[in-house]
Amino acid sequence: MTTRVAWTTLVPEQTEKIVAIMLCRENPSRQHVRPSRGDGGIDVIEVTPAGWIVDQIKYFATNLTAGQKKQIVDSLAELRSFAAAKGAVIAQWRLVLPLNPTNENRAWFEDFTKGAGHPCHWHGLTHLEGLAAQFPDIVDYYLHEGRERLQGLYERVVNIMGLQCVAGAGAVVVPGDVATGLQDLYQALNAHDPHYTYAFAIDPERPAIAQDPRLVAATQQNTVDGSWITFKIYARYPQAVDDQPLTFNIAINVEPDSDTARALDATLTYGVPLRLDSTDTRAFHAVVDLPGGLGGEMNAGVLSLVPLPGDDAQPYELRLQILDANDTLTETVRLDMQPATFGLGGRGVRAIGREEHGAFEVEILTDVPTLAARFNFSTCDLSGKTPARVLPGLRAAAGLRAPHRFRIAAAHGPVEFPSIPIPAREHEGELAPSLLIELIDSLAHIQEHTTTQVAIPDLTTFTVAQARHVIRAARLLRGETLTGRWTDIELDIPDSETFAPHVGSEPSSWRLEQPLSLVINGAYLDLGYERTLLRSARVEHRTTPTGPEYALVAGDDNTTETTHSHEPTGSAAPER
Repeated sequence: MTTRVAWTTLVPEQTEKIVAIMLCRENPSRQHVRPSRGDGGIDVIEVTPAGWIVDQIKYFATNLTAGQKKQIVDSLAELRSFAAAKGAVIAQWRLVLPLNPTNENRAWFEDFTKGAGHPCHWHGLTHLEGLAAQFPDIVDYYLHEGRERLQGLYERVVNIMGLQCVAGAGAVVVPGDVATGLQDLYQALNAHDPHYTYAFAIDPERPAIAQDPRLVAATQQNTVDGSWITFKIYARYPQAVDDQPLTFNIAINVEPDSDTARALDATLTYGVPLRLDSTDTRAFHAVVDLPGGLGGEMNAGVLSLVPLPGDDAQPYELRLQILDANDTLTETVRLDMQPATFGLGGRGVRAIGREEHGAFEVEILTDVPTLAARFNFSTCDLSGKTPARVLPGLRAAAGLRAPHRFRIAAAHGPVEFPSIPIPAREHEGELAPSLLIELIDSLAHIQEHTTTQVAIPDLTTFTVAQARHVIRAARLLRGETLTGRWTDIELDIPDSETFAPHVGSEPSSWRLEQPLSLVINGAYLDLGYERTLLRSARVEHRTTPTGPEYALVAGDDNTTETTHSHEPTGSAAPER
């Protein structure tokens, strides 16, 4: 048969790479496993609920020799041993090679796989030729002149657009005129690269780059007229960056012992994300090799480094426990941890997590050679969160102060790690100040007295006076009697029947009543009434340009007592 690929002329590495990429392009759920010691004889794997589906790729393109058959048998045995050690189930094993089986080879294959306990298949030359027909760009790129054509493609972009002849001389070009040209451009950009696809956009302002697990790089360029051109590079399959790596060579010169130097050191050592503007450095030079001719040299710009976790890394859970100065456990909260990342130099590791309800974050920086760890805690933005949920986390955060101690424990089981003393915070306030705890606690209690959802307000604009007003309302709702002192009270509504008889009388006790209400995040909360007892007051009548007014004036005792009431009894009245 005539083949699309001269398989017999390829070296083993060519066959294995081309076939692996075609298999991953055919099904993006598959993963190409880079050859290494202890890879379990797996070239391509798909993890399914039923178990592993494994492709074993061989370059054998002519009739099998005894030695080649032994390699195939050993590969299956190695896989079965590897899966058993991992506690995994093999759902299917496929031998993939550019050779259709003879009757003798088919009998041999069925004989040695019949006791495997899972389906085994031989995918030969016919199968691979079908893949080659489906993905000619892969064959062209690796075996023909695809690389060179891809480089020359970008010179044709202007001609493909053809804007000068879309509408005719002197006509106004409208967006609809270029739709076909843009579609042609998109198809041309994505016609020949087997590893990546490209998307592009032009915006009047610089757009944000949305997170996407397939996005491997993006470039943005500001044009003369102020618009922004954005190119995005997406991996066609998960292992594209392994098969066609992106390379970066960056030289950065910063001021010693500066914030920039320390941030850069944290990135190199622990994998802390870095956003570095070239204006923060003494010298900046980067050479970026991106596919599609989108790389180049830069001497100015913004560099963002976001280290990624390992392929097998998964989120996990920890416990954080706070102990007082007497080593007595006072608080326990759970932390939702993200997969750890490693520094570019491999010396350190960074783990970051958040209290389960979003009260605070913790960053753990560990020096691998010495296992010394540094813990950094910071409060989160609490706006919009439910007060009762974040309260335990805030109380734990408030306990993160000297002379207390803390310790980290696994999500379940006994605590195996010793406690760590908390150093004094010389230049910073408490992580969770007492007023913040009292405010959130008050909001949580107020929620028990209203069916309206109470959410934490924006604490960057919420004033101390507003916080104290909320705390006062919660104290009344708890049944407390609040005492204080008062001065003259102007009565807004003249009521001769209530006040006129008392003008000139001796001071006596008066009880005032008004609604108890709050406005939180624009929501009105009706919380009943507050009653205030004035121990000693007398009524004065005053004539003003707008008419008569009455005022309560303090007598010999200006103390007050305020309590909460669910039902109204009258706005103002003397005590009998």
